[in-house]
Amino acid sequence: MKKEYKIIDDFQAGPTDIRVLVLDRDYEFLPVAERGIAIIDGVEYPFQLNSIPCWATIRSHDSFTGKTVEFC
Repeated sequence: MKKEYKIIDDFQAGPTDIRVLVLDRDYEFLPVAERGIAIIDGVEYPFQLNSIPCWATIRSHDSFTGKTVEFC
């Protein structure tokens, strides 16, 4: 199932390699256990969702504000 969202903001979670992606709307899916990949600009990142339904996290130090993310 293909789910695309716009990243309206992103920030580093303290002194870690975790990047929080703030999505343009609440996510409407659960990660597929065998995949769980976020694709941004053709690069695949494992992701995790959390209790804030418009946030997802990936491991990165790059900024992604304004980009589109596809979860698959």
